[in-house]
Amino acid sequence: MSKKKFAENPKAGDEFVEKTLSSISTCTDAASVVHSTDLVVEAIVENLKVKNKLFQRLDKFAAEHTIFASNTSSLQITSIASATTRQDRFAGLHFFNPVPLMKLVEAIKTPMTSQKTFESLVDFSKALGKHPVSCKDTPGFMVHHLLVPYLVKAIRMHEGGDASKEDIDTAIWSWELDTLWVHLSFLIMLDWILQSSFWMGGMKWMPRTHCFSPAHHQISW
Repeated sequence: MSKKKFAENPKAGDEFVEKTLSSISTCTDAASVVHSTDLVVEAIVENLKVKNKLFQRLDKFAAEHTIFASNTSSLQITSIASATTRQDRFAGLHFFNPVPLMKLVEAIKTPMTSQKTFESLVDFSKALGKHPVSCKDTPGFMVHHLLVPYLVKAIRMHEGGDASKEDIDTAIWSWELDTLWVHLSFLIMLDWILQSSFWMGGMKWMPRTHCFSPAHHQISW
């Protein structure tokens, strides 16, 4: 990101990286530091049981006022929040990849999320320079609920020999949608698209199973 942002001023880019890293601290035991945090944003593996286990543990150590948020892109926020005792202080905060460049953030409010919690997350997103949009706890939320069917259709066309991946992406790009569907599918990972299709109840969108074989991950642009 720094190389792109500071292409004409490498020194400024180095300073940007150094300043950014100085503001970040790392820890391998989240429970040991969560007691002093105001906001926890989870971004681990897209697996409900794993997320529930993490939040259940963090809930025991976090301060009463601490807000929990999940960066999940396909799992139901309500199901994740159910593992905690702070469902009123739990919401979704879905950032888009690559996060440093993408301005969009989906703020997801469950039926139990308090208005104060939701507004705090929206204000936090704006403070980061993002453009938050509000969405209910709908499968896939807003963007991916619309996006995944397109991505799967693109993969099925390529897999079925209807069109090459290059021609599919060229067609979409020339249509001025500014997105290369097949390229994007591999960029954000085929296994995630597969799992998201299940979570969104989109069996009718599902590609043929072998489309998601490891060999296809080797396709490059």
